[in-house]
Amino acid sequence: MKDKKIQQGKYLEKFKNLEAHLKRTSGVSSDRTQFKDMLDKARQKSPVIKYKEGLIWDLYGLRNVFAHADREKYIAEINHFAYEAIDNLVELISNPPTVGEKFQKEVYWVSENEITEVVIQEMREKLYTHVPVYRKIEENYKFIGVFSESSVFCWLADNIREGRADFYKKQMKNINPKYLNDPNDLYKFIASNKNIFEAYDDFKVAVGKGKRLGVIFITPSSKRDEIPTGIITAWDLPEVEKYFNQ
Repeated sequence: MKDKKIQQGKYLEKFKNLEAHLKRTSGVSSDRTQFKDMLDKARQKSPVIKYKEGLIWDLYGLRNVFAHADREKYIAEINHFAYEAIDNLVELISNPPTVGEKFQKEVYWVSENEITEVVIQEMREKLYTHVPVYRKIEENYKFIGVFSESSVFCWLADNIREGRADFYKKQMKNINPKYLNDPNDLYKFIASNKNIFEAYDDFKVAVGKGKRLGVIFITPSSKRDEIPTGIITAWDLPEVEKYFNQ
């Protein structure tokens, strides 16, 4: 019985720590705020909490069992998974992994002077789906758009009937900008210090609006005129989803 009391006390202390992080995230200052209202505010501010809400409610239910002496007799003991679940949640909320940490990689980008055929061949060989295009201006760069599979398809659909489908022989700058900024194949730039759950949320929000977010480019400060230091596509989402199953 003594060991059981120690386990319960340890669990309540851990949950109290989790609750403090939820309160801090929610911005709620009053101790009288109901847990449900606090969690609702917190989930609106943190994708981590939104995607872990079901687990949080399970842990809260267990906390309520131990907070009432007449209910604790129904729980024989707490296994280590309950402790680990709270520790992992606190770590994710306070120190979520960033996109810079998880998705930093060399990104294939091209200048507007590159021959289109070269870009297409590279995309085919390396299975690249989205290639950012830049204009060099002295020592700086200006973002022009994204050359993607959709760009090729739309260009062909508009021009092949007129016998003008030889664009692959020309430089990227000769492609009409509308094909590099397809409203049906969206892209986004985010800073490297953004957490991976925010990026994941961007893809899901786009789908919810009936849009297709094709790619997220990672740059030091989210500015599109910065050369990307990483990239995220829908193919990378399972890497984020691993955290939801922990």
